[in-house]
Amino acid sequence: MIDILGILRVIFGLLFLFFVPGFALLLAIFPKKELSIAERIGFSGALSIVADMLTVLFIDLVLHIPTTALNIVLSLLTLTAFALIIWRLELFFLKLKEKERGGGRRETREEEGKGVETQRGKWEGELRKKKEGESRKETEKRTESEG
Repeated sequence: MIDILGILRVIFGLLFLFFVPGFALLLAIFPKKELSIAERIGFSGALSIVADMLTVLFIDLVLHIPTTALNIVLSLLTLTAFALIIWRLELFFLKLKEKERGGGRRETREEEGKGVETQRGKWEGELRKKKEGESRKETEKRTESEG
């Protein structure tokens, strides 16, 4: 008979081993959506493998903890939790910085477009006034030279 629980345990174990730590670290490195989904998945796999190896080496050589399956899983869970905490703190500070810089209000694209149109209108008005002033001076010069 097929051991469904054993198969699920292997699937979730491999998913945790080859994806989750790298994804958490990638979120901590790139907190905003700077990468596409495909790039994020690919980098997560590679970063997970590297993180797994370095974590096992760290707990074995530096901390002198025996490398049993339970110790490896606990250390990877700790690494993942630490990376997720860093990611949330980065998002919090980025939002705080954005509020300070923007005055707590973000303009929509329509409002940004209106702002550009308003600025363009001001420039055109100033240019028109400048041209009118120059044409007025030229008219005055002509009347002086004629008279």
